[in-house]
Amino acid sequence: MHIALVTGGFSGENVISYQTADTLLKNWPKEYPTPILVDIRKDAWVATINGVEVPIDKNNFSLQHENKSINFNIAVIALHGTPGEDGKLQGYFDMLDIPYTTGDVLNMSLTFNKKFTTSFLAQNKVLCAQSILLHTALNIDDSIAHIKQKLALPLFVKPNAGGSSIGISMVKTWDKLKDALKLAFTVDKQVLVEN
Repeated sequence: MHIALVTGGFSGENVISYQTADTLLKNWPKEYPTPILVDIRKDAWVATINGVEVPIDKNNFSLQHENKSINFNIAVIALHGTPGEDGKLQGYFDMLDIPYTTGDVLNMSLTFNKKFTTSFLAQNKVLCAQSILLHTALNIDDSIAHIKQKLALPLFVKPNAGGSSIGISMVKTWDKLKDALKLAFTVDKQVLVEN
């Protein structure tokens, strides 16, 4: 039984991913096989075995160690942000028929996108905050004028896709809105403004 504890990721949330994986390793139940830490990075996917990094074969999510092929039976996803919370990694594991410990592709992709989630909830009669979705292509001053027409203070400004409170601001005065938008746009190309 080989368990992959998947961490890392492609966003600034990878710092939180490493903390999550570390906590899981420190508290791993002794009755289960010790997992192999798999770090997913933009430039490489590597497993750490006895302090040595071993490349992952992305064709089948396996690795070669000491002349043996290791195929994983399950993936414990401890990855915050993309590709672990947006459904991409789940789709990859589905194609390889490797079970994993999060929601499925649809669940993860829907809930990672804040605007999709609130739209879905509102259609199902769940009370949600009023919001405006902005895109990087829009003029920021025109966006601020539009926000002032449609929403009232205080506002929450957040990247549309992301978590761990990265890039989120609470805006209590209009003069702070521009900086909050700029911060959120450093994290995502879409920003959600809510009140």
